[in-house]
Amino acid sequence: MYQSIAFNDRALKYRIYRKARRIYDTLFARVNEKPIFILGNQKSGTTVIALLLADATLTSVTIDLFKEIYDPEFQHLFQHPGRFAGFIKKNRADFSRNFVKEPNLTLFFPFLKERFPHAKFVMVVRDPRDNIRSILDRLQLSGTLDDSVEDIRPAISEAWSYVLDNRWYLDCGDHYIDSLSARWNYMADIYLDHRDDIHLVRYEDFRKDKIGAIQQLTSAIGLPVRNDITPLVNRQFQRKGNHRKLDVRHFFSPENLRRIERVCAQSMAALGYDGKYS
Repeated sequence: MYQSIAFNDRALKYRIYRKARRIYDTLFARVNEKPIFILGNQKSGTTVIALLLADATLTSVTIDLFKEIYDPEFQHLFQHPGRFAGFIKKNRADFSRNFVKEPNLTLFFPFLKERFPHAKFVMVVRDPRDNIRSILDRLQLSGTLDDSVEDIRPAISEAWSYVLDNRWYLDCGDHYIDSLSARWNYMADIYLDHRDDIHLVRYEDFRKDKIGAIQQLTSAIGLPVRNDITPLVNRQFQRKGNHRKLDVRHFFSPENLRRIERVCAQSMAALGYDGKYS
């Protein structure tokens, strides 16, 4: 009993310290005018690549904008672009680091490019069938439903609801697979429309040679490798997915798999994701 109380007391002190530290960082942080943004859809490999880049170059990294997890505001920026400056200020502690990884920022690439003219951009893409499967696995949702986003939103957090329901910036219908497919397509097209400004990493290529991929990226963005990441490449940086359902043909219903391939077909082909599973 005593040990349990002591443990809880230490945990409480740690949470208070972290909150105080974040308040301090927010008050005194200065926005980095030359960051490297790691963009890409949720569950596409952005976290592992951002962390390995930071470890390899021994530089600082933001993994998701902290305040947007609990008090998301990004969904208002399309309708009110004048809020973007305030959005940066609100999250300036996270924008103060060398690498800034935040999937939702992918949607606002033109804003970022204008606000940070000296920034560099990396885009991580993943086969949409695997990417959407991984998102649904993270949310503990089946790929065989015939539900609307309205049916599902009450079961997930507010931050994730804006990933699932993309009608706030896209005309994508209300079926949850159509919505997620349209989101992947929109992000893929951001790269395809701005490929001269963005360094592309396909998650599938990264997995085949993680060290080689990180070395190529550091060279492309002009940062020297200062640390051997060999011991880190197989570390699990996020909660492990359900590997019993890796085959998308078993995870999705035939109709839902066809939905993904129908919406994403053109951009899939442009990024080298040819062929149909359905």
